[in-house]
Amino acid sequence: MAVSERKHNYYSPGSEARDLSTAPRIDYPPEEGPRRQKTRRPNHKRRNKRKNLIYLATMVAVTGIIFVFCVQYLSIKGATSGMSADIAAMQEELNELTIMNDELEAEINTNIDYDKIYKTATGEYGMVYPNKGQVRTYNADGEGYIRQYKNIP
Repeated sequence: MAVSERKHNYYSPGSEARDLSTAPRIDYPPEEGPRRQKTRRPNHKRRNKRKNLIYLATMVAVTGIIFVFCVQYLSIKGATSGMSADIAAMQEELNELTIMNDELEAEINTNIDYDKIYKTATGEYGMVYPNKGQVRTYNADGEGYIRQYKNIP
């Protein structure tokens, strides 16, 4: 019998439902929270879109500037390498011309007959070597030139 008493005994003190119709009614102010959130979300979306557009425009501008600098750098680099090749070619040409000039000078100096020049100067033109008192020397002061205002005695 103890088991059957447990099955039918559902009531426990204080478990009955209370009547809420007798309680005074409380009027709460309407909630404005959700409305504000609805109006703020589109503003945040607009702000985020503006920020994204500004960020995108900035990145495009920076990328463009970097691209222009790279193109200019490559063009200058190409020009300097071309100039280096021209300089090397001109140095080679200068070396060849210097060698040719030295060869021509040596050929000219070998064809000079100093004895014939001496005989012509002393015989035909009456030239003689100067005496000790006739030669005057001076020291040149660095670079420049000398102007002669009078005949040398």
